[in-house]
Amino acid sequence: MTRRWWHSRRSSAPSDMDYPGTQFWVASPNAVDRPRAVTSIIIHTTQGPATDESASVNKFISTSASIHYIVNRAGTITQMVRDDQAAFHTGGRIQDPHNLNSIGIEHVNPAGQTPPPVLYANSAALVTWLCYRHKIPKIHQMMAGSPGIKDHQTVSPNDKPCPGSDWDWDHYMGMVQQNVSRAVP
Repeated sequence: MTRRWWHSRRSSAPSDMDYPGTQFWVASPNAVDRPRAVTSIIIHTTQGPATDESASVNKFISTSASIHYIVNRAGTITQMVRDDQAAFHTGGRIQDPHNLNSIGIEHVNPAGQTPPPVLYANSAALVTWLCYRHKIPKIHQMMAGSPGIKDHQTVSPNDKPCPGSDWDWDHYMGMVQQNVSRAVP
């Protein structure tokens, strides 16, 4: 693994992370205490040229945007905002009401490339655990205000197509629905 500047800021202490499968914690300064219960998970993809999480970590530290989790192409999960806080991942600002009741997951996947199986598998395990923990229905929800697993485009239709046409929703949701969380509530 290539050493990145932000590696000196990361932690692997279990007390810093919510999901047991998280490998690293890198704190984003862009979060507030969550005023509402979590009812949705929002799926994002980078769609840029990066093949690791460095560009995403840089973005979520140096801009007003943030995310709860990043899953890279090797399946490594980095957490940046605790689940009990609202991250600024739908529009990059807290005023967006979808930030207040959702957990955002960024996936490192360049446009035009199929996400690797390990990315899908580790993300599906994370989403299954989050659904279990927060009692979120394991359905692909196409209505912005309803509980479930959503794409960024559903809650922010004026933003870029995200997660994009490379994301295989049928395959992904099949994995999520077949997973059974071993987590303790």
